Amino acid sequence: MKLYDEEFKTFKDIVNRVDSEDVKHSFIELYPEFADNVDKYLEVLDYLKTIEPIENDQNNFIIAVDYGPSDAEFNEPGYFRVHGYDENQDYFLGIEYMSWGKWLSKKPDKRFLMTYPMSEYVAHCLWEMTWCGFTPEEVAITEANIFERMKD
Repeated sequence: MKLYDEEFKTFKDIVNRVDSEDVKHSFIELYPEFADNVDKYLEVLDYLKTIEPIENDQNNFIIAVDYGPSDAEFNEPGYFRVHGYDENQDYFLGIEYMSWGKWLSKKPDKRFLMTYPMSEYVAHCLWEMTWCGFTPEEVAITEANIFERMKD
């Protein structure tokens, strides 16, 4: 269970180094209600190891993971959030529809990785990446459907 290392410049670096069994155990611990589907998440991890990062002009973009506050009004516990963070603009944005190749080119969250194992970081990222599907095609279809509904 390796913590952050300066050699990890991109999410792809972490994907290539993380142990799948560690990710499996972290995922089951963090998302027990989805343990029956853990093999699908590991298939995504295996797929990510085979593709190349897609570079773009967002060089100061971090895949951030932080702990969201609980909501006492609705009796909701706190939870981990995954989002993009632009260091230059100081804002967060949703990244669940970002292409997986672009995910791989983004900087990892040093702050999170200095506290938690990289297997937990990858488990959280897999959860967010697959929110709309377990393949890039499924994610693209979901995104297109949402944008089509927004036009109406």
